[in-house]
Amino acid sequence: ALMAVPAAFAVTRLRRLRAQPVPVGLPTKRVSPQRGSAAYESMTRLAGAEQSLFELLGILARSETIGADDVEEMIAVTSDAARGLEGVAVDIAALERAGAASAVTREHLRNGIASAAAELATGVDQYEQLVAAAARMTGPAGSASTTVVESHRRELLSATDRLQGWAEALTEIDQIRSRHR
Repeated sequence: ALMAVPAAFAVTRLRRLRAQPVPVGLPTKRVSPQRGSAAYESMTRLAGAEQSLFELLGILARSETIGADDVEEMIAVTSDAARGLEGVAVDIAALERAGAASAVTREHLRNGIASAAAELATGVDQYEQLVAAAARMTGPAGSASTTVVESHRRELLSATDRLQGWAEALTEIDQIRSRHR
């Protein structure tokens, strides 16, 4: 009898926990480039967008607006994309450090740095579009028709697919670079 009471409480708690959606978690802490870097603004925007997305996904998961599988897929896609964008920022910082060594080197690297910074900014724009799509899904449940909710859901999935394309492209570029080092 002494062991049955704690076991009954444990089973009750397990059932209650299984009924709740899995918590979304927290975004990965990213190292920010120096303030003067061409990557600084984009990486600051990415950090804010990541934090916002995880908050929004938590709301969407708790309200069961989207399924747990969709939430997990979005977390995987956004994490891959953020890692790829962080890789571009690391490359930008390395190019800037290399250019700081001499004026001749700096002149040759200027276009590469600008091009990589533009690529980074475009990737962050894609990430922010996904966050905006997730934000549109968090409206009050009774205020939107089924058609509007379904339209927002398609928009969210489309933004996830576009961001996944960016993540895959960045991964492929990184693989090509690593083969030629």
